[in-house]
Amino acid sequence: MKKQKTTEAEFASQIQKYLDHFGLKQGDLGKLIGTGATDIRDILSFKRSVGLSRADRIAKVFGLRYYELGNPGHSFPTFNDLPARTRNSIEKREQAEEPEIERNVGLRLPDHVQQVLLSGRLPEEFTSSDILQLLPENIKTQIQSIRITHLLNNGKLRNSVENTKKVRKAPGKGRGETIYRRKN
Repeated sequence: MKKQKTTEAEFASQIQKYLDHFGLKQGDLGKLIGTGATDIRDILSFKRSVGLSRADRIAKVFGLRYYELGNPGHSFPTFNDLPARTRNSIEKREQAEEPEIERNVGLRLPDHVQQVLLSGRLPEEFTSSDILQLLPENIKTQIQSIRITHLLNNGKLRNSVENTKKVRKAPGKGRGETIYRRKN
């Protein structure tokens, strides 16, 4: 008996088809919807639920609604039917001799975040956004808080903090931000 695909897997497959069709990378899509390549990779590998709001933001990158993007029988839009930002990303991707690098390695972000963690300026419980606000201006203008979240969850600083399993939710915003505490 053939195993049936889950709704998440079907939608992720559709996203990947559109990325491949237009020559976009996960990082390009992340930029276009205001998140990182890791979030897109997690959606495509079923580690993160896409949700209707995010599904619609992804679909709008291609000038569609979420139910159109999710429909395998729906035709790809023409290049000229795509939103201007998407067309610009495709053109940049086509002109790039090498793939764009999502992360600016020269920032030494782990070092800067570690300095904030040790500075004593954070409250006992804090989010990635709290850390972002305390970074030097030249650093915080180049990153989003999701980069800090990845450092704290999976990166070099995962042993410096503990996840409190609590979330701080901003009104009208998605699922909220994880609240951390420094390990002693």
